[in-house]
Amino acid sequence: MNVTALTDHLVFENASGTAQIYLYHHLSCGQVTLLGDISHEDYKEVFLKFIDVMEAHGYCDVIYDTSHLAQHSRRSRAWYLTHYLPQAVKRIKSDRYKIGVIAPNSLIQRVAVEFVVRGSKALGKPFIIRYFDALSEATAWMEE
Repeated sequence: MNVTALTDHLVFENASGTAQIYLYHHLSCGQVTLLGDISHEDYKEVFLKFIDVMEAHGYCDVIYDTSHLAQHSRRSRAWYLTHYLPQAVKRIKSDRYKIGVIAPNSLIQRVAVEFVVRGSKALGKPFIIRYFDALSEATAWMEE
């Protein structure tokens, strides 16, 4: 699946082609793109790599492009909330985290992503989260 990103450059793509990381240096922002049916191991791999990339660059603002996500497991969503997110905010310190979400086209996956967003807010961290229909909208918001 070919996804066009409006980015400075692709930093990482997993072997199965279901996950990508991009950096927007002019926005001090990173992006995770999830594609198709992503396995739990691929899901973990991309997010653990993403923490390293974001920490190395000192970026805390994120775009999650899930518009082409077909499926990710309940196990992956739970791991994101219980392991990834606490580790990310511990390693990447900020007084606020701006998160843009490009929602999946699939209604089922949209509900699943919204569950993760609600769970993220419940952590009580300074997340500013907005949904977008297009990547261009999310990057424009990051510029504000």
